[in-house]
Parts: sequence; structure tokens; C-alpha cells
Amino acid sequence: MVESQPATGRIVRFGVFELDLRTGELRKSGLRVSLQDQPLQVLTMLLERRGELVTREELRQRLWPADTFVDFEQGLNAAVKRLRSALGDTADVPRFVETLPRRGYRWAYGAEGVTPIPYVGQTPVVSPARIRMWSRRTTWLALAAAVLAAGAVVFRGRHLAPPASGSASPLRVVSLPRVSRWDSDPALSPDGRSVAFCWEVDGKPGLYVKRIGDDGQARIGNGPRGVFSPTWSPDGREIAFLRHPEIEKGQVDEIVIVPAAGGSERRLGTSRAANHGLDWSPDGRLLAFVDKASPEAPDAIHLLTIETGERRRLTTPVEASARWLGDLRPTFSPDGQSVAFIRIGAVAGTSDGVYVQEIGSSVSRPVASGSQVRDVAWLANGTSVVFVAGRPSEPNLWIVDVGMGSPRRVSMDTSVDTVSTARGSEALVFEQRRTDANVWRRGGPMASRQESPRALTPSTYLDTLPDYSPDGSRIAFTSNRLGCAGVWTCNADGQDCVPFKADRCLAAPRWSFDGESIAAVGWQGETPLDVFRLDVAGRFVRRLTTDNAVDTMPNWSRDGRSLYFASNRTGSFELWKMPSTGGEARQLTKRGGVVAHETADGRWIYFTNKLPFGTLWRMPAEGGDETLVVDVQIQMQNWAVWQDRIIYADELSAGGTDPHLVMFDPKTLRTTRLFSLEKDRTAAGLAVSPDGAWILYTQMDAVTSDILMMKSPWRRLYRNPKGRLPAATHAAAACTNSRRCFSDG
Repeated sequence: MVESQPATGRIVRFGVFELDLRTGELRKSGLRVSLQDQPLQVLTMLLERRGELVTREELRQRLWPADTFVDFEQGLNAAVKRLRSALGDTADVPRFVETLPRRGYRWAYGAEGVTPIPYVGQTPVVSPARIRMWSRRTTWLALAAAVLAAGAVVFRGRHLAPPASGSASPLRVVSLPRVSRWDSDPALSPDGRSVAFCWEVDGKPGLYVKRIGDDGQARIGNGPRGVFSPTWSPDGREIAFLRHPEIEKGQVDEIVIVPAAGGSERRLGTSRAANHGLDWSPDGRLLAFVDKASPEAPDAIHLLTIETGERRRLTTPVEASARWLGDLRPTFSPDGQSVAFIRIGAVAGTSDGVYVQEIGSSVSRPVASGSQVRDVAWLANGTSVVFVAGRPSEPNLWIVDVGMGSPRRVSMDTSVDTVSTARGSEALVFEQRRTDANVWRRGGPMASRQESPRALTPSTYLDTLPDYSPDGSRIAFTSNRLGCAGVWTCNADGQDCVPFKADRCLAAPRWSFDGESIAAVGWQGETPLDVFRLDVAGRFVRRLTTDNAVDTMPNWSRDGRSLYFASNRTGSFELWKMPSTGGEARQLTKRGGVVAHETADGRWIYFTNKLPFGTLWRMPAEGGDETLVVDVQIQMQNWAVWQDRIIYADELSAGGTDPHLVMFDPKTLRTTRLFSLEKDRTAAGLAVSPDGAWILYTQMDAVTSDILMMKSPWRRLYRNPKGRLPAATHAAAACTNSRRCFSDG
């Protein structure tokens, strides 16, 4: 049976679910899931006897007293059906509840998958409202780069260590209002008693301040096209933030200061950076922000003297292949003598890293480098930083001593996207973000008429990277519906979806041109990505690459004898080619290569050269000169070759205000606009049906976020390097959006 907990609280966890046996509350990723009494009793009984047969008669005795007259068979079937619906489970492919025909049911998740959670005492947990927004950087990093970096969060030089065991402490959760369409970007006040955040109401972005524990919030700043990166003055009287102005000249952000209680604004200047980040120095004299020397230069950290308006560049980023690479998210050390920041593209344009640079120095030194570093903040001791890195779908908060030592994962039971600390307290605010992306379908270049867009794989999960079978009758796509990413196949109309069963995560499927196999990328835990071959008929999986590099984004040659794939085995991502049955691979590109498509005649390959965005190139299929074809920044997975033409998503032209799909003819150099895409919603994946009648693309339909705060025993962690930080336990308010409810439940 499930291990007993104190009477004041018995909670068990399985996958992303938590069940409180005392209150009967079921939560998914911290969000309340509606579950009636009888399905709850079925779930409880299955958990108590997990792995064992629970007969239908035993369930009848538990659900209905002996003197109750009821259609037992129909009632039990209905209860199990409601339970499966709440868990996102199916009878055909059971993950949790397995049917044993004519006998009963069995818990199928496994004993090791059910974890008792210690009760955390009497600390009140307030339900934070769910925050809805989507941002372009979230799309790029969480969806485009995730498939490349998700399999291996290996931090070069300082490997990330697993969390150590220890005692857990209570977590205090802060309730914040519902946010729509924009990053919440929380920032703690110096005394840890208030939070500044960005919120969009009725299409109008603004800057808000909320006193922790109070019900309301005050709007203190406006942004016609968005507000970002709030930061408090050391005395807590003012807040600086970034704002998109009404009329853009290129990509420009305004740097604005406003009283924390509301009042007249001060505009200090502008920034042309592609990324964001703003922080106030502890002495109140400086603002650290992100800017660039020229429109095409990489982002760098700059310092702005508030009193005089003088600006100077602090960091010198590495030579970057794209304008959105460079340095971002600066944060001052508590003594104001150093700045920690994130560097994107620190290694061959593919690696992110945490760096520190002293104010009076011109040299940056790495603290930790790896993949998908998304935020960083100093701790109150001034010798350590906490940063967010790794797969967005898993716990990913890390701590490292900036002078020496290896990064350690903070033991938490929730994923993290941003983090903020208060210099005057030990409080920490972090943002837990979840993304809902779906595969959508619209008419292609040969469609007789353009129909309304249709969600082909509607769910509350990440459904991305679709691909058509060669006869157009089926599609394959990537989904995390079963927890880890997996490859699913279904009919071309989105019906009868079935996953490939594997002992690892799988993503980025590509059909072979005979329709018998699918190439995909796979990984286990934090191991590097490898290329796999999936047999469609037998539905078995075979590994093709076994090196320690990241091997990803496979695609087939027309004759089915070879696979193209990207690998960083030489230090940067280049295109490689190997036999489709596995074997020795040889390098094709020399200037960078990520995703390749072979032409119909098998003579050429088109490829994107960088990630997450790059230009489109061409070269002979057997290797040779690399020639630029389309000098437009294209997301590495948002393009396809159809017949002798190229269809791609133009997401960045016109400052990203007019994303649309384009068809390009390399012979005539003619481009044809196909249809518009919804702004700020494009995600990773595009496919064209063989007959050109349909186009599949991926759209972010919601990014939901909870902002949580904890009063952490950081000093205990300083003294004990093996200390454990609080486990995250929280709830969320129910969805009330009248247009569409993006509820994980």
C-alpha cells in the first residue's frame, strides 16, 4: 500500500499528478483537477494496491453499500471513464489505469512512479491565478531549441550535479491576478514584501505592483505594445522597466522609471536589443541593460548612469551568427561590484552560459555553460547565483558558487522559467510556465479554396513538429501527452492518434519516402541526443548513433539509403550524412547546418545554417560548395520542400509584426505569400502534404504561468552544500476565459 503520512496530510504523487488523500483533491502540475467522489475512490483504491488486480466486486463494495440498488456495471464503467478523462488516460494505451477484461483494473504506472510527499505543516497555500501569455522568446527557446538541447543538459567545465537529499521546508505561494498574452516577469521588492510584474488587460499591457498578502494590485505604468523586465530601486521607491513604444523604428525599447506608488514617468533612453534584461545597482547610481552597437551586432550588457544619462558597454559578447544572440538578463551582485548575466551563443552559437564580470574589468568569466539557460539572480550571500536551465518541462533551478564549485540542482517539484531574489531578504520569487501548442491545418498551394484554420491535434500539451507520410494519409508529430516527449502517429484528419512505445523520449519525426520507417531524435534522462529509426509496422525503435555528441534533426534521402542529421561532434552544429541503417557518418557542411531537406531528384539538399533561426542554403547531396539561397531568418524547423519549391514561415520581417507563410521558387526567384500567421504564436514545425492541398504548422495556443514565492532557508544551504530547498506545492484558480479555456485539467 501507499506509505502512510501523518493524519494532517497524506499526499501521493504519480507523474505530474498529486492526490491529497485527506481532502480528496487531485492536482496536475499544481493545478486543481475536478474529480467526483466515485472516480476518486477508484483512484484511491488502485493506488493503495498498485500493481495488483482490484476486482470489480471489490470496487462495488467500496463504492456502493450492500443495500444500494444501482446498475453496478454501468456505474463502475462510468466512474472509471471519468477517472481516465481526468488523468488524460485511455483504455487502448493505458498509462495509469489498466483494464483486466472481465476481472477488474490494475494500477499500471508502477510502484516506483508513486511517491509519498511529506506534509509541510500549517503554512497557508494561496491559490495563484493562472497567467496566460505568449512571448516570442518563450517560443524560440522553449520550442525551437528545446528539441536540440532537451536531451542533454550537460554544463561544460562544471557538470550539473543531481540534487542531494535532506529535509524540506514549507513553501509560501503568492496569489497573483490572471495575466493575458504577455510575460509576467515578476520582480521582488528589496524588502521582499511586494512584487512588480507585467500584465495585459483588454489588450493593454501595463506594469503592476502587488503587496504580498493583499487582494488587489495597482497599475503604475503603461506600454502600448508591451512592458518587460521591471527592477526595483534599492530603497524600493521606484521601479525601472522596458517598454515597447507605440511607433517602432526597427526594434526599440524605451527605458523608463516610475514611482512604485504611481506617478510621473522618467524616460532615460532606448535599447535596440533583441533580448531583454534590466537591473538596478545596489547604490542606486546605475542601471544594467541590454543593447547592441549596431542593428546586426550581438546583444551586450551596458551600464547607464541614471543622473547623467551616460552609457557605456560593459561586456563584449562573442562573434554571433544572428542578431538575437549575445548577452542578456544582467543582475548586480549585492555589493554592486559585479554583474552576472546569460550569454547565448557562447560556444559555436549553440550554447548558453552564466557569466560574471566585474564592473571595472573588461573580461567576463564563465560560471556554468550548457543549454537553455533562461534566467539568473544573485543570492543574498553575494557569492552564489541561482539560475534557470534545462528542459522547461522538468525541475530546472540550479545554484552555483561564482568563485568555485559545481552547479547543483535545487530539489524542487516544479519547473521554473524565471527567478527573482530580494537583496534585503531571503525571499525568492519564481515563475512556473506551461505551454500549450497544437498542430494546425490550412489549405496549401494547391488547395481549391482557403478554409478556416483548424486545430488538428487539440490538447493541453506540447504538440509540435508534424510531418506527412509520403502518401499523405497519415501524420507524425511530437507530443508530451504521456509526460516525456514522444512520437505519435494518426490519420491525416487528426483522428486515431497512437504513440510509439519506447523506453526513452522521442521527438522530431520524419517519414521515410517508402512510408515504412520514421527517423527521430531520442534521449534518456540527461544523456545527449541520438538518432533513432522507428519501424512503423512493427512499432519498434532502434538507435543509430551512439557517440557522446548531440545528434539531432534527422531527415531522409529520397532513396531511403541515407539520413542527414545535425551534430555538434566537431564543436559546432554541422550537417552529417550516414547510412539509414546506422554506421559511419561523414560531415557535409563547414559553415553550420541544422535541418536538411533533399530535393526531389536527390541531387541537392537545402538546409538552415544556424539555430534557432538561420538563413537557407543549398549544396550537393554528396557534399561540395555551400550557396546562400534565401537571405531571410527562418526558424530552423519552420520550412519544408514541396516539389521544387520551398515553403517557409517569415516571422521576423517588418519587426515581427506581420508573420506569414511564403512559397519560394528557386528557379524563378519568385516569392508568393500564402497566408498570415497569428502574431507571437508561431511555434516549431511545418509540413506540406504531398499533393500540396494542406499545410500543417504549429501554433502556441496558450502559455500559462503561476508566480510563486518562498521564504527559503538559503543560509542553511550556504552552510550545507548538500542541503535541500523546499519542494514546490501549489494550486491554481480555475479557468474562466469565455472564449477558450486552456486548462490542464
